[in-house]
Amino acid sequence: MTAYRDQYASLFNEGQNVVLIGISNDSQGELGSWLKDMDFPFLFGSDASNDGGTYAAFGGGLRSNNMVDSRAVIVVGPDGRIGDRVFISPGNGIHSPRHQVRFFGDQRLARDDQRRVIVGYAPILHEQ
Repeated sequence: MTAYRDQYASLFNEGQNVVLIGISNDSQGELGSWLKDMDFPFLFGSDASNDGGTYAAFGGGLRSNNMVDSRAVIVVGPDGRIGDRVFISPGNGIHSPRHQVRFFGDQRLARDDQRRVIVGYAPILHEQ
């Protein structure tokens, strides 16, 4: 996740016309403690029930114990639709997220499953 933070300006045009949301099934307290000093320029959502349901709704895989296989980065375009989803295994050493994220504009994804995203009061994330 720090690679996305460090390359946020170049990858996401300083966040203009794009919202980036990291989703984890860590508890709100664990996620809040981790984020406290990390200075991320984007949003994070905790699967508040810690069962991985929100994460799975975005296409993330769950283990048999309902723990997530990886963290999710959701890219939301200016129209409120999901433009890309990237799943990252913690500690996998991603140093070049540019190769994992598809961009909006000319290369915008034409997905049949694009959904509108509503971000509720932090840190709960809702989807319709």
